[in-house]
Amino acid sequence: YALVPWCFFFFERARGPQGKLRDLVLLGGVFAWLVYAGGIYPLPHTVLALGCYAVLLSVQQRGLQPLGILALGGLIGVGLAAPKLLPMLDTFAVDPRLIESKERLDLGSLITLLTHPVQPFRARPAPVRPYGWHEWGMYISWTGLGILVLGVVLVDGRRERALKIVGLLLGLLGLGAFHGQAPWPLLHEHVPVFRSQHVPSRFLYPALLMLTLVAAAGLGRLVDRRRRHRWLDPALTVLVCLLAMDVARVAQQPMRDAMWMVPPDIPSGRSFHFEEEPPYHYEKRDWAVWEEKGAERA
Repeated sequence: YALVPWCFFFFERARGPQGKLRDLVLLGGVFAWLVYAGGIYPLPHTVLALGCYAVLLSVQQRGLQPLGILALGGLIGVGLAAPKLLPMLDTFAVDPRLIESKERLDLGSLITLLTHPVQPFRARPAPVRPYGWHEWGMYISWTGLGILVLGVVLVDGRRERALKIVGLLLGLLGLGAFHGQAPWPLLHEHVPVFRSQHVPSRFLYPALLMLTLVAAAGLGRLVDRRRRHRWLDPALTVLVCLLAMDVARVAQQPMRDAMWMVPPDIPSGRSFHFEEEPPYHYEKRDWAVWEEKGAERA
């Protein structure tokens, strides 16, 4: 998901008045990077978000230029990713990964996962299931949530309206199967690539990106209109830094707790070989086994 903002960056550069072939190639390069990185969730989410955004821009502009830019970038990405993409598509055509997805998220749990500052690996501050809290928690703080809400309510503009629509649509997808006719069950059932996905909460990552861009546009206009107040730029910089440090402090919790297993001593000097039953195990077994044993005891 760290690559997703770069897709939007190069897309905006490529469709701008100073757009160059280099920006188009870089857009395709990031698409290909997502393929090589194994982005089975980020890649379809990025294509969906950018596709919806390009459609809205084309409607606003009454022209096909945004869709054309996205299509050319996609073709370049397919070409660059072909050594991995084509064998992968051939494999999935023979042996598809189809899975049901009944996960859902209520509004209270959504607010909790965005604002609760205690989010270690096995925490459960909201009654969500299945999976561990690391699949749900994505702390941005009450301050960050407030900034996003103010951006949606107060910031206007043609591009910002398109970003809002895409962000809110992705947010609805992130709530999962809360209704039979909700966006996620319909997308999961009728669009083949999404039939292999079953963690709709991950749509919340690009949703937050879209809404953050709206808030950033609003803050940028505020600074431009208040140029005579020289203290505003430093004040907002401090606010953003403090917010980023707070988010980073909480975000490290699940990663820190996930890296707790101690590897065993493995003799060196042995030739490479396969074993169906590995003789070596972590000194502490991983969380999946721990949860399985806990379920058996229950």
